[in-house]
Amino acid sequence: MEAQRLELRRQISQLYALVESPPDESLRKSPEDAEREARPLYDALATLEREQQQLESELRARFPEAARVLAPPQLTLALIQQQLEPDVALIYHALVENNLLILVVTREGVQAHYGAVNAQRLTRAVEQFREAIQDRNDSRVVELGAWLYETLIAPVAAALKGYERVLLCSEGVLNLLPWAALVAEVRNDQPIYWIERVALHTTPSVGVYRYARLMEPLSQGVLIAAVSQYEADSLDHERTATQRRAFGNLAYVSQEVANLERLFLGAIVLREEAVQPEVVREQARMARILHFACHAEADSGAPLNSRLQFGLDDDRQVTAAQILAHWRLRADLVMLSACETGTGKAYRYEGVLGLARAFLSVGAKTVGATLWQVDDEKTAELVSAFYTAYVKDRLPKDRALQKAQQAMARANEPPYYWAGFIIVGDCR
Repeated sequence: MEAQRLELRRQISQLYALVESPPDESLRKSPEDAEREARPLYDALATLEREQQQLESELRARFPEAARVLAPPQLTLALIQQQLEPDVALIYHALVENNLLILVVTREGVQAHYGAVNAQRLTRAVEQFREAIQDRNDSRVVELGAWLYETLIAPVAAALKGYERVLLCSEGVLNLLPWAALVAEVRNDQPIYWIERVALHTTPSVGVYRYARLMEPLSQGVLIAAVSQYEADSLDHERTATQRRAFGNLAYVSQEVANLERLFLGAIVLREEAVQPEVVREQARMARILHFACHAEADSGAPLNSRLQFGLDDDRQVTAAQILAHWRLRADLVMLSACETGTGKAYRYEGVLGLARAFLSVGAKTVGATLWQVDDEKTAELVSAFYTAYVKDRLPKDRALQKAQQAMARANEPPYYWAGFIIVGDCR
């Protein structure tokens, strides 16, 4: 049913693009001819939107828990403002043809910026920024990071004055932007990253955010599922030879787990062969905090096939579709300490569908996720710093991640090692 709903959204988005961006030759037609040719598009759009409403009604009736996240009802401005912490500003970005709408919502009010932007250039800049970070191209990171900050944040900087915590709700490719690494300024030839000024968290929509904040997690229970050994896992030797190149052993997972065990005395720890999908699913139902340290893989073509890899064989993986269908949680935090867990496929008006969204949908209040293939050693370091700030210092999750990222940025670690980590959902 979720696949049907997403396909309808895709078709609706395509029709909106046709309606909002007519070909140049239509500009030379009479209003009557233009209206006559556009009428089938509007009729098709109306039909698809009716089908979507019917499907979402059925989704809410049959699967009410999942529907709260996958198809949340629209909220009033007053309700949105009520969900925000007093020191949090919500920034909403939307591209409307070649115009950029930026809304800043706080408990005190709303401010908007609407201006022209080259949508193609913006999309390409996001892609190039991600590439530059992963290539450790420092000069390019600063150049693109500064341009993106000037385009996406500077126009509403005055509205953000006094707010040190930001909730980001964006659409399309902006969901894949490593906001933490935007360059707010360059001082003494050194970049000042946005994360050094504000703590960040994200949400696919304000409806999802409201549901996450209202969800009551369990009061205790920590489950750690960790896999570091992959190379001798599969009996299918031909396929294993191919997969080893992508799924090598993770040397620093044991260090990551040891750090967590010191913080969470009494945690249930599943290691290596003990990490079986059904065992993890059952144990996860009783966990307030659920931590995965393993390989993962996003599928941008079929996002519900995005998966956690507990081994190389098919029966050692858990897909987003399986999570949506079979998992039920009451977790305060699900930490996906693995590659690409915050990516998938970006839909207009829908955010990104993939592993992080799946866990939000089945009862995670907050999901920690990643935007690219992260470094094993630095991931262990950053995750340990996050949990220390969250558990020992009792910081909110967004500030705990900010503290960990700031420490690495100020140690002159390239953004590749820290900017790909995001917090999705409730910041508390």
